[in-house]
Amino acid sequence: MAAAWLALGACAASAGTDVADGVWLAGVDAGAGMAFGPARAALGRPLLLGGQLFYHPRGERGLGLQVDRVFFQPKSGGKATATTLLLASRLNARGAFARYLPYLLLGAGYAESGAEVSGGFTDRGSGLALALGVGVERFSTERFSLGLEARLLRASAPLGRLGVSGATLAALTLRLNAWLGPGRSYF
Repeated sequence: MAAAWLALGACAASAGTDVADGVWLAGVDAGAGMAFGPARAALGRPLLLGGQLFYHPRGERGLGLQVDRVFFQPKSGGKATATTLLLASRLNARGAFARYLPYLLLGAGYAESGAEVSGGFTDRGSGLALALGVGVERFSTERFSLGLEARLLRASAPLGRLGVSGATLAALTLRLNAWLGPGRSYF
């Protein structure tokens, strides 16, 4: 799939928004989604806040960290959260579409969950986190972009008191990014 995604970008007009080698991306995102399986019945609809920092040694490839905090409103009352810290890879389509930059995101890392349930009980869990996402950035200037990303996030951090062994989420997030580095003037 990644090869097809990059081929699509390579076939696009050369006047596109290419990411230069040696560029940093720093951004924040917010979104909403839905959980699947037992987590959906126990946890309800998730809200997601996150941040990312990527270094692009080559413009089409970025490596970095992504942190997400997911908030749930359990149907049994109380509140629950999941935090993921991912080592992520971002594959940007080269020569994309004018001010637009499509990309693919892959990540793996650590997940931690916590819940305060009715009756005064607390619950904690930790485990593996995995992410797969596709998105598109729209550059408003050469330094700033807004993006829309669809992401599948798996956090294997159990919450036994809620009967949840982990959560698989599909989320749609809105991103605001700053691009720092060669060819990016801020003055």
